[in-house]
Amino acid sequence: MYFINTSNGMDKPWLGSYFKLFKGIYKPSFLVNTTTRGRIIMRMNLIAILITMSLMQAAASSFAQYVTLRRKDADLKEVLNIIKKQTNYTFLYNSSLLKNAKTVSVNLDKVTLEEALNACLENQDLSFKIIENTVLLKKKEAGFMDKVVGYFTATDVRGKVLDEDGLPLPGATVMVKNTRKTVLTNISGEFELKGIDEKAILVVSFVGYTSKEIAVGQSANLVIRLQPNPGELTEVQVSVGYGAVKKRDLTGSVSLVNVEEMQKQPAFSLDVALAGRAPGVMVVKSSGAPGADASIRIRGASSVFGVNEPLYVIDGVPIQIGQGMGQDTYRSTKSFQMSPLASINPEDIERIDILKDASGTAIYGSRGANGVILVTTKRGKGKPVLTLSYQGMTDRFIKDFDMLSSDEMLQVATQAYKNAAATFPADFLQYKGVSTDWRKLVTRNSYSNMLNLGLRGGLGNGQTNYAFSASMNNQAGVIKGSNVDRYNIRGNIESEVVKLVKAGASINYAKNISKGASSTYYYNTISYRPDIPVFDQNGRYATTLDSTSANPVAKTLYTDKLTGDNFMSSLYAEARPFSFLRFRSTLSYNQTDNITLNYTPSFDPFEIKNGRKGTRKDINYKFSSLIFDNTVTVDKFFGRHYLNAVVGASYTSDKTNSMNLESVNFPDDYVLNNLGSAGSIQKYTSGGSVSGLESYFARANYNYGGRYYLTLTARTDKSTKFGPNNQWGFFPSGAVAWRISEEPFLKEYRWISDLKFRASTGKTGAANLGDFLYSTFFSSGATSSFHNGQNGVTLNSVPNPSIRWEATTQTDIGLDFAFLDNKIRGAIDLYRKYTKDLLLNVAIPFETGSSTQTINVGDISNKGFEFVIGADIITRGKFKYTTDINFNKNVGRLEKLNTGKATALNNFKEGDLLGTVFGYKTAGLFQTQEEVNALNQASPNKLYQVAKTAPGDLKFVDVNGDGYISSSDIVKLGSAEPKFFGGWNHVLRYGGLEGSFLFYFAYGQKLQNGAKASAGIYNTDKNYYKSVLNGWSDENKNTDQPRNVYRDPNQNGRASDYFIQDGSFLKLKNVQVAYYINPAKWAKQQVNQIKVYAGVSNLFILTGYDGVDPENGTSTGAGLISGGYDSGAYPSTRTFNFGFNVIF
Repeated sequence: MYFINTSNGMDKPWLGSYFKLFKGIYKPSFLVNTTTRGRIIMRMNLIAILITMSLMQAAASSFAQYVTLRRKDADLKEVLNIIKKQTNYTFLYNSSLLKNAKTVSVNLDKVTLEEALNACLENQDLSFKIIENTVLLKKKEAGFMDKVVGYFTATDVRGKVLDEDGLPLPGATVMVKNTRKTVLTNISGEFELKGIDEKAILVVSFVGYTSKEIAVGQSANLVIRLQPNPGELTEVQVSVGYGAVKKRDLTGSVSLVNVEEMQKQPAFSLDVALAGRAPGVMVVKSSGAPGADASIRIRGASSVFGVNEPLYVIDGVPIQIGQGMGQDTYRSTKSFQMSPLASINPEDIERIDILKDASGTAIYGSRGANGVILVTTKRGKGKPVLTLSYQGMTDRFIKDFDMLSSDEMLQVATQAYKNAAATFPADFLQYKGVSTDWRKLVTRNSYSNMLNLGLRGGLGNGQTNYAFSASMNNQAGVIKGSNVDRYNIRGNIESEVVKLVKAGASINYAKNISKGASSTYYYNTISYRPDIPVFDQNGRYATTLDSTSANPVAKTLYTDKLTGDNFMSSLYAEARPFSFLRFRSTLSYNQTDNITLNYTPSFDPFEIKNGRKGTRKDINYKFSSLIFDNTVTVDKFFGRHYLNAVVGASYTSDKTNSMNLESVNFPDDYVLNNLGSAGSIQKYTSGGSVSGLESYFARANYNYGGRYYLTLTARTDKSTKFGPNNQWGFFPSGAVAWRISEEPFLKEYRWISDLKFRASTGKTGAANLGDFLYSTFFSSGATSSFHNGQNGVTLNSVPNPSIRWEATTQTDIGLDFAFLDNKIRGAIDLYRKYTKDLLLNVAIPFETGSSTQTINVGDISNKGFEFVIGADIITRGKFKYTTDINFNKNVGRLEKLNTGKATALNNFKEGDLLGTVFGYKTAGLFQTQEEVNALNQASPNKLYQVAKTAPGDLKFVDVNGDGYISSSDIVKLGSAEPKFFGGWNHVLRYGGLEGSFLFYFAYGQKLQNGAKASAGIYNTDKNYYKSVLNGWSDENKNTDQPRNVYRDPNQNGRASDYFIQDGSFLKLKNVQVAYYINPAKWAKQQVNQIKVYAGVSNLFILTGYDGVDPENGTSTGAGLISGGYDSGAYPSTRTFNFGFNVIF
């Protein structure tokens, strides 16, 4: 493009351009030597061509120079578009220049372009410049007199920036529009600008809030309130333990969970709803039983036999599953399993932040190896808000077992006893013509409900804020008589006691009552023989002649109850002597009481055979924790430098008490079955322990200009769980981040909204063991009888004074990105975790008084990557469609075993993947006896498998080639750990209508189908899958189903590749549709919002797995050594829900 040289007097831009070109080409002939005349001729030819082109352009240009325009009160942008079409000129300008433009009224007839622009821009704060075929618009520069007037009218502006509830917003940006003059608000939200023109406009912004423009005028003191903007997620305050930072300033790997989306899912506890929603977080609900919670693992397992659940921090109160007695104190063997999240009403949760790398978890030191889930409950502020919500749910099994009928079972039983050459039992003839559908008798389409009431608000211009809530939830199981009732009361209050001093308190009480079926009850029900009636001819509950188990209907009358009470509370006081300095002390108390009651009535077959009239088992467990935290926080800007630092000390005291009592012989099964009515005490044990943790920690967050970041963290813990020489552990971490998008070389790429590289490394720990394993302990009990019937004591375990921390070192590299004004956003992380000094039980000589001892023996590692990306696909008017997907891969491996002693690691060796499934390889079925005999003859033991191996049995592969099948032939058949897993969430909105759906997937995990494995192991008490009808026989050799044979002499049911299947699946985890009703017609009742919704969870599952639900058997920590095993215990359910939320 050639630019106009206005000094030459020409009014044609093309002519001015070519004049300069011609001037540089032409020279008089007497100045040119003969060697260059050829070049001159070529240049003259070029000049001729250019002149011709310029004449053509001149004609076209002059044709388009005139403008005819008639408009009244028209938009300036519209007028400029008309001129552009009439002249074919290109207009260049920043759209923000026209934001405050005045309307245009003109009546022009065949005027020049310059005349038209002068008319249209009259009284506008704009000027123009014509360069060739382009019109450049810019802001009109102030003249000399305007500058003089501005100097005398300049003023100093002070102000305060507040949020929607009148609370200060520190770090907000205040900029004088169209200038570079910018300041940040201090810790009190205050700012000052000097020498500002009265006509100036201030632009006030804060990430997470909608920007606001304010005219300075003659106001020297401004109060500016900003309103939240939910779409700007990058400025969300993220909890990082003992503090919070903006999301954009994170140096570590933190998952921010969309709690609002989770609350749409029909779940009594939000741990279940986490599945598929957070990168790097694997969530598996392994049972469909009421009250069953989920197992959560963050970036793989850090321990083999210890607890792999993360640390939960609820409003600053740390709660760790397994603390106290070195076991799962929040879970029982029943269907009821209490996660810390289960003690909180889902409607009370404001935010969930998940710390995954050492940069975030090191602040929790010895409890951070498994990651940290920070839960923040809702706080009140501003005007009172009353909320009422209700949700109803009904459950059905996703898929059921296809079992044999009475006639089919008799057919298979006859064949099984014949194949075993065993006598057919008489109890098959005990009841004739009976066909009982046990499943129909003990199951139902259950109905559950949740009712929540909340009140939040503030008093005294924000000096006192409060939030109170109460909830009542009833979850009924698909099995009759099984249900969980939960009651929750919560209160948060905080107040400015005196100036610069604030205090607050939080209280949460939850009561959980679980009744009914255990996790194995359902499979025992469907596998009960259908040829047995509910009652026999005497009116008693029927069973087989030699059975020791009651029929399913009778078992619904058994008492199986667990009552859990959880109380969490905290008190804090905070002083701010200066705006940048904060002192805080917090005292927290957490107590959990679990009372388990099991009563087996006198009509139970096992009770009858043992001559007892009822057995009662009482198990009481109590855990309490007292924590005293003290912190000092500095938060200050030094020009472009920002520092946030915290130092603190924490003291924790944990206590546990337990009691186990078994009593027998009661006069009545239903009324007089209390402890006082027991005939005798059969067994009694009790115990308790006290442990403590002393901690000191520090963290410093520094950044320069929002571009370069550094985080340093250190914590030291002293635990009484270890011996005097190993009590202290030191856990440091460091992290750096670089916001590349703030660099000048990327400024021109405006489509890059954010680009940040980060890296971290650090060390965390775990104490996955019981208390005082370094000391010698003895125990006594009512069942111990020694010399002359006197009670004595026994050694609990052999002490290990050298026992020490499990230490996990983790390195993380990540990239956060956002493009196209944050319409596309995401993160990529690569990580490596390495755990040393693994705690394991190893075998020791029996002469010591114990068979095992806990020692530090090995190392494990986890390597993987996470990827999450979200996008606003459509944002047109009322219609919005957003989606996000997370993809995760983790590989856990046993790296080292530094002991030659036997351990509980089964077949594991160094280098094996965690979750490895071991078993025998098979080569089909034996088809003839000759085939069996040939292998027996070739074996050095003259026995290839077992003595009674016969045609129709599985043929196991002699892997080591020694000529016979033994445990040496066991091989690795896969891993129960998925090769990758993740979730894909979608949200669509149109006006007040909203829809969402979530897919959850896992690929590559291997599961042992336990129910299928037992299908050919026949005895008189069980029913089996219909697949056994296809069992091998002389008439049915074209099958892969082993023969049906009583007691399975060949051990066809042993772990082998025949029963180990691919457990990959894709679930439509949740679908919800909601409608927000316009509350205008209820305005007199002060209704602010009404929402009604309906949905379904587990709508469908795509899988090649034969069992009911592969998720039920997916390894999540407990199965790291045993591998994935699906026993078919309590299948998952499909839940239909509906409800409403009203906000007053």
